[in-house]
Formats: sequence, structure tokens, C-alpha cells
Amino acid sequence: MSEVNNQPEAQVEDTTEARRQPRLAVRILGLLLILTAVLITWYSIVIYLAYEQGQELLQEKRTTTLATQIVTQLELSRQNVDDEQYNLARTRLNWVLQRDPNNSEAKSILAEIDALLNVVPAAETAVPPTATARPLPTPTPGLIGDPDEELARIRRVVANESWQDAISALLTFQFQYPSYERETTDRLLYDAYVAQGLVYLKGDQVELGLASLEQAERLGDLPQEALDYRLWAELYVAGLAYYGVNWDASTYYLRELCLAAPFYQDSCSLLQQALIRLGDQFAFVFDWCPAESYYRQAASYGADAILNDKLGQARANCAEATPIPADPITDTLTITDTQPITNP
Repeated sequence: MSEVNNQPEAQVEDTTEARRQPRLAVRILGLLLILTAVLITWYSIVIYLAYEQGQELLQEKRTTTLATQIVTQLELSRQNVDDEQYNLARTRLNWVLQRDPNNSEAKSILAEIDALLNVVPAAETAVPPTATARPLPTPTPGLIGDPDEELARIRRVVANESWQDAISALLTFQFQYPSYERETTDRLLYDAYVAQGLVYLKGDQVELGLASLEQAERLGDLPQEALDYRLWAELYVAGLAYYGVNWDASTYYLRELCLAAPFYQDSCSLLQQALIRLGDQFAFVFDWCPAESYYRQAASYGADAILNDKLGQARANCAEATPIPADPITDTLTITDTQPITNP
């Protein structure tokens, strides 16, 4: 009879235990979900704060970089004015005013340039203004009948700044009359090569500009403005030569160019793109800390949403990397009074 009464009690206990296990599992699962939510919220707050702090640092870096560039260009423009390189000084100052329209120092230097260029020497006031010459066709290559007449026509071509026509005419003239007014024709040819070289270097035919200056240098020393543009053009060509092939070398040349002449060939924008590509190389192999450094440098010249995302990902992954300590082993005893082992 007792066995019959005990049997329902065992079944009740088993049923109660079976009910408790699912409840316990549900509680554990709930606690895990709550803990996971708390961790996710905490990490989100940390990431958000890090992002905000990173954005503030980036803005400070951009401001510092631009301020440094403006100061550098103002100093160089002063030197250009002292060297009477007014066109180059204007180029620098216009670049500064595009980024800082209220810069008083840049406006002051521009006013100084205008005052210097508007001063007409007293000895030249009595000279009547020269009429603007009309463009003339290139002298047809062939036998030149009257060298004086041809030389006068070449002077008019030079005055009209038809540099390629003038160069072709002067080369033809010197070929047929190698000794006639050689100093004059060399000077005209030198001026035409320099002027044409600067036009090419300031445009999109940089290689032709370098070739023109090379021809001019055979006839005389280049003016400082031509030397400056030649240096910038060489840095630009070198940076493009490595562009897409060796990003590290490309950024080296473009960084020098951006620092010296940020207005030349959109050099700072090219540098920014090269820095991004260099960061992409490190990010591709999960080397996040160098990637973060290059992305940060690129962002100092301005950043869009894509670059900000790359920088944030690299910064987060770099922060998670834990360096292996390389501390030397300490608290070791020095072995003394040792005898060498000899072979009996």
C-alpha cells in the first residue's frame, strides 16, 4: 500500500524538477541577453566618444595644417616681392585669400605689389605707348631674302607672345644666318623658350615645359621664377611616375610639392589620394596602426564620409591591438666563481 502511495509523490517531484529546469534556462538566457545588451551599449558609447574625440582632433589637425601652409605662402610671397617676382607672389597670395578671404597680410602684400607695378619712372613718361601688334603668321621656312625685314617681323611675333611661332622663325633664321645679329636672336630665342616653358608648366603640358626650359638654359641662366616652377614640375612628374606603382615614393614627392606650392597642379589633393591608397595597402593586410596613421594624414587635408569610415575602422582596430611586452627578465642571480670544463 505504501508503494502505491509513494509512486504519485515521485511523479510529482519529477514533474516539479522538469518545470524548474526550463525556468532556470530561461532565467540564464535572460541574464545573458541583458549582459550582452549592456556590453553592446557600453561599447557603442565608447566607440561614439572615441569617434567624437577623433573628429575634434581631425578638425584641429586640419586647422593647424592650413594655418601652417598659409604662413609658409605668406613668407614665400614676401621673398618673391623682394626678388621682383610679382606674378609668383600674386599666385601665392590668391591661394591664401581663397582659403582665408579676410587675411589682412595677404591683402597688404597685394596692395604693395599693385603700388610697385603702377609706379612709372619719370624717364619713361615721355615715351608714347606702343600700339598692340596684331598676330602675324609664322614666317614660311625657306630662303630669307632680307634678314633685317625678317628679324623685324620676328620681333613683332615675339611681342604678340606667339612663342611657338617665334621659336620656329628664330631657328630658321639662325640656320640661314648663323652669324647675323646672333646675340639678338639668341636673346629672343631665350625669352621665347622661357615664356613658353612657363606657359606649359602652369598648364597641363608639364613635360613640354621642362623641355622648353632645358633649351632656354643652354642659352643662359634661368630666372628664379622658372627655377621654382621647374623644381615643382620635377616633383610633380616624379610623384606621378610612382602614382599607383609605389605609393610610399609618390607621397614623398607630392608631400614636398604640397608644402612648397599647394597651388601647383592640385598637389595637396593628389597627396591626399596617395595617402589614402597607402593606408588601404596596410588595411588590406590588417596592419591597422600604420593604416590609421596614413588615413589621419589624408584627413588633415579634408575628409569625406568614406575617408571618415576608413579612419574610424582603422582607429578602432588599432586600439584593440595589444602589443607584446618586451621587458627583460629581472631578479636573476649572477653566476660567479665558475671554472671552465676541461677534457681530461
